[in-house]
Amino acid sequence: MANTADTTVSGDGRVIQLGYTASGADWLLATALERYAEQGIYCESIQFIPSAANDILRIRQGATDGPDLFYCKAAAATDLHMLYLSGEWPIRPVIVLTEQTFGTPANVKVIFLLKKRVK
Repeated sequence: MANTADTTVSGDGRVIQLGYTASGADWLLATALERYAEQGIYCESIQFIPSAANDILRIRQGATDGPDLFYCKAAAATDLHMLYLSGEWPIRPVIVLTEQTFGTPANVKVIFLLKKRVK
């Protein structure tokens, strides 16, 4: 099943949350938040909330064939994963859907905590 990310930015602009629905395409910062395509986002952490054991999240940097920024495989639905970053350098996250495995897409969340708020 293909999944597409629904992007929500918190009221204070420091949290970007991705949730998934049942159809779609790759998630690119440049598409979801176009105004940050060039400058990127200054991220302090990335959190992965899986839906089931063996859920896989892979986030690439900058392009669909860019280097890995974050990769993890959940041991259980309660197996939360965090990547802490300095927030000093911009990232341009890309999630290639064919590289993901989600047991129940609607229960998966990917959360970016930003150092600098987005508008």
